[in-house]
Amino acid sequence: MCAKKGHHFCPNCGRSNPYHLASGRYRCRRCKSDFNLFSGRWLSSVRPPPVQWLWMIKLFVLEVSTNTAASELEISYPTALRAMDAIRGAIMDSSQVPKELEGEVEADESYFGGRRKGKRGRGAAGKVPVFGIIERKGRV
Repeated sequence: MCAKKGHHFCPNCGRSNPYHLASGRYRCRRCKSDFNLFSGRWLSSVRPPPVQWLWMIKLFVLEVSTNTAASELEISYPTALRAMDAIRGAIMDSSQVPKELEGEVEADESYFGGRRKGKRGRGAAGKVPVFGIIERKGRV
């Protein structure tokens, strides 16, 4: 949103303290451009109603797949995917976890699934690979 610490700012020139228009939009005092709180963001071009955003967050919390969420909300799959990615990005941006691993790291992989009897070789075909990385002195 075009707001820092509760104060609105122009997405074009960055100046704060725009004035409010009757249409619900804002106008910059310096460059005279009109904008709303979502101007300059991909959110401004997607435009699902806020009610759909709340439902999308609820479905995200319930771990519903993107395809199911798209059909439940009657929106396209790409729109639902971008919304789910935006929710994931917001969670990552607000978390205190560093984005890159530092120092010594440990990595391990394993394959899960049923055994195939009489199969030669390593037997990883048809199994689900699970891979994990953690910092040696980091928190889990």
